[in-house]
Amino acid sequence: MKIALIFLLVLAPSLLFGQKTKLVKDQGNYEEYYVLKKNPDVMHGEYKKFNSKGIIQTVGYYKNGVEDSIWSFYNSKGDLIQKYDVMKKDLVYFKLDDNEENRTYKIIDGINNPTVILDRPPLYVGGNDFLYHEILMRIRYPEEALGSNIKGKVYVSFVIDKSGNLNNFKILKSLGYGLDEEVIRVFQSLPHNWLPGIYNGNPVDVEYIYPVSITVQTITPD
Repeated sequence: MKIALIFLLVLAPSLLFGQKTKLVKDQGNYEEYYVLKKNPDVMHGEYKKFNSKGIIQTVGYYKNGVEDSIWSFYNSKGDLIQKYDVMKKDLVYFKLDDNEENRTYKIIDGINNPTVILDRPPLYVGGNDFLYHEILMRIRYPEEALGSNIKGKVYVSFVIDKSGNLNNFKILKSLGYGLDEEVIRVFQSLPHNWLPGIYNGNPVDVEYIYPVSITVQTITPD
């Protein structure tokens, strides 16, 4: 009986995971994840990403190189802000920042375009910190702005439609020197990870305004 029990315990990991994996710790990118031993290029198992202070930012799962199951996202303090089912493409949990809870948005309905507090505002999968990182990785200082002491903010507005697509880009506050065009280019290049605003239980087209702070050395989203 004891022999049989030990045998079953030994088999359990193989039954659960199916394939042998090994842990990879990528300190340069603050990531920990598992890959297949027989194919180290393929992620398979739990995935974790931390910020530079070692605080957890993302916990997810890969199955044969493909995102799987529910992914959890945290803010810079390590507080859980989102849980997203990547297979069902469904947000199963979210928590707003204090400054977002009572924020109003303009619904673009082609008639009255009312400004309201939504049931759920438009959200980027991963949260504001993740969106900030995506923008920061893509934005480039335009050549025509080099050598100019430019400081300020570019305010860009766009519509997030019922399907989470971005359109109707407008610059509400301009800095010129190619910076306006660069901000729009970056938002157009973002992964399709937007979730639409919800009002009265239904997705709606919503105007979204985003300020991007500009200094001589850096271009940073607020």
